[in-house]
Amino acid sequence: MKILALDTSTSVIGIAAGEDGKVICSQTLDRELRHSKRLLTILTQVLENSGIALADFDKFAVNVGPGSFTGIRIGLATVKGLAQALNKKVIPVSSLDSLCYNLQYVKGLIVPMFDARREMVFSKVMRADGKGNFEELLEDKLISFDELIKFLSSYDEDKYFLGNAAHLFNSQITENGGIVVSKHLSYLNPASSLAYAFNNLDKARDLREVSAMYLKNSYAEKN
Repeated sequence: MKILALDTSTSVIGIAAGEDGKVICSQTLDRELRHSKRLLTILTQVLENSGIALADFDKFAVNVGPGSFTGIRIGLATVKGLAQALNKKVIPVSSLDSLCYNLQYVKGLIVPMFDARREMVFSKVMRADGKGNFEELLEDKLISFDELIKFLSSYDEDKYFLGNAAHLFNSQITENGGIVVSKHLSYLNPASSLAYAFNNLDKARDLREVSAMYLKNSYAEKN
């Protein structure tokens, strides 16, 4: 089983190629959301370094959000184009799930957080067993930081926070007994999206059934 995972949901472009659960090649580039100009270049490099032709991938995976509206659209359009041309199915990956897989061998509650401004965050809560398995306790949602802390207060387990919002709320998190992980683990990693895809092969679907998960409307959609 060969999978190509692509993420353009933040300022970092990430592409990873893997086979049978293992990462063959992974590459990231931070270029301030200039995804349309850099994406195909990185894709070509990953294909060359992995030695796997596009047509030989069994499935594609793509981060569908939450994240940058423009970035998500570019990633979706790219993967849907490839899937249509090559008649492949697509595994949609939540950016929050991808972050959780940065800590897939940690035991406790994993709380990924993206800043949504005005004391709001995009978040979810997963229980990790330390063996790479997760149980969803709170689904992906837009939630106030205070509501999130209140939800977590009923769980007497180690709580690991990651993502850009975790560092914005660092002091409040530690005051409530949470653990803020190192910044290098708070960035989206295409290898983590790839790991999610290999563990969720049953979520592969026709490209027409794959859509963005914004969790809130963009400015353009509001006006």
